[in-house]
Amino acid sequence: MPTICAAMLELDNRDTFQGMNSKSYDAFDDAVQRADALFNAHAPANAIRIFMAPEYSFSDHQVSSSGAVNIGSFSSGDKMGLYKKLQATSSRYADIVIVAGTIAYKKGVFSKSHLAVCPILWNGQFLLKYYKQSFDGFQIGASNTSFERKNNGSTFIHQGVNFGIEVCSDHGVHKTLRGALGANATVDVHLLVSEGMAPSALAICARPGGLMVNCDMSGRASAGNGIRTVGVNKFGNNSVDMKSTGRVAESSGLTLGSGAHVVLYSGAF
Repeated sequence: MPTICAAMLELDNRDTFQGMNSKSYDAFDDAVQRADALFNAHAPANAIRIFMAPEYSFSDHQVSSSGAVNIGSFSSGDKMGLYKKLQATSSRYADIVIVAGTIAYKKGVFSKSHLAVCPILWNGQFLLKYYKQSFDGFQIGASNTSFERKNNGSTFIHQGVNFGIEVCSDHGVHKTLRGALGANATVDVHLLVSEGMAPSALAICARPGGLMVNCDMSGRASAGNGIRTVGVNKFGNNSVDMKSTGRVAESSGLTLGSGAHVVLYSGAF
């Protein structure tokens, strides 16, 4: 029975989180180091180790007094610089699958094309670069016509486990992974990174008995983050056990502000 151990970057207050960039990248590396320590102390030897950050971790992230989310996009050069830093971190912690939230960026200095990509790495290499497929209105200067979508796929296999990934509104609004897989296809583990989205029964693509793993920017405050077992509800739709998040341990005092913690969750299937 495979065990998934997922360490998540969580914030006490998303409203004061200003995002990470190349200059503040060490805070992300610090979080992965904390995750590694938690894995070494609490994870079974054969567990699949995952570190997850929420959507828009790498961006100019601002929340207005009215609660509106405003995301400033980096340049494509900034994105490539972050890729190199992520690969270096992944090489140092080679047994951890890093799901690095998303990087919000523009295609060029004068381009109006905005994108958001979730890099997934292991052992210094990219397993997948998942591009968000739906425009959420958050990226400053973007519109539905200027938000660009790339289709690099939404699934990957790691250690014999079939993973699917979605970002925020791709899941709860558009059911993107469901559309990519087909009506009756499933994955073993469904990953969700978001900025204000919880698992939706009609969009969950993990098989019954599989796992739903979600990391949200507000997850700590709402107790929404965790690893949950997927089953079928009385309506015949997928559902998750909301009573059990699989919480194991946590590390606090990160160099990142906003009361950042790394929290370890565990689940088996």
